[in-house]
Amino acid sequence: MKIACYSLILGKGYTIPAAVEVLCRLGYDGVEWRVRDDFHLPLAHIEEKATEVKALCEKAGLEIPALSTYLLLGETETIAAALRAAAKMGCALIRVIAPDYDGSLPYPSLFDQARRDLAQLEPLCRQTKVKAAVELHMGNITPSASAALRLLEGFSPDSIGVIFDPGNMVCEGMENWKMGIQILGPYLAHVHVKNGGWFYSEEGGWRFDWAPMKEGIVDWRRVVAALAESGYQGWLAMEDFADIPVEQRLEEDLTLLRQCLRRVES
Repeated sequence: MKIACYSLILGKGYTIPAAVEVLCRLGYDGVEWRVRDDFHLPLAHIEEKATEVKALCEKAGLEIPALSTYLLLGETETIAAALRAAAKMGCALIRVIAPDYDGSLPYPSLFDQARRDLAQLEPLCRQTKVKAAVELHMGNITPSASAALRLLEGFSPDSIGVIFDPGNMVCEGMENWKMGIQILGPYLAHVHVKNGGWFYSEEGGWRFDWAPMKEGIVDWRRVVAALAESGYQGWLAMEDFADIPVEQRLEEDLTLLRQCLRRVES
């Protein structure tokens, strides 16, 4: 397994060259670029920027394992442009967003539409050889591994996949980590790494919030061990939102993940 950083956590204060510099200096293997017009990769010009960003990363020795878009499954034409840009970068995966679920629309209709949208995306992914992956995320129709498998079943795991995100699953969709990894099987395409927990106050009751990697509910030693046991050889992408200075956070998180990897390799 290799370790990347999702550029979202660097924020707009880091330009693309600055983000490349700091991740190279700290020793990351790759960078998962945020694709949105405010930062880092503008969606409006993503195909034009692809060659430039690829060259910058290659010079620094950073791979590009994923592009994280905020595109809904139904935005087929725009997703197609992101897939083409990813192919130019040598990037194997883009994130796409499953429909939100807030109760205003029935789950069956959201599910059926999402399946139709995936059917439109699958041939585009096959053509570009870039996978489209939905993230396990609170507030949408795929918060858990079980829900994601139900949505993706029947589509080719070579073209359509899942981003496993235990930190999000602490908020909603939590299942036994090992079982969730086994449920996803070949659909497990990428992993986001962060932590969170539930906190109580007299004023607000129970609320979910992000936590430092060593203090949240997710035991990343167990998750990494379960991933290794399953044969997963993909990427672990840091997405840590804890209230710690960003470069300190990135350095400490990289050390922790490397320790987890050494444990399973020994």
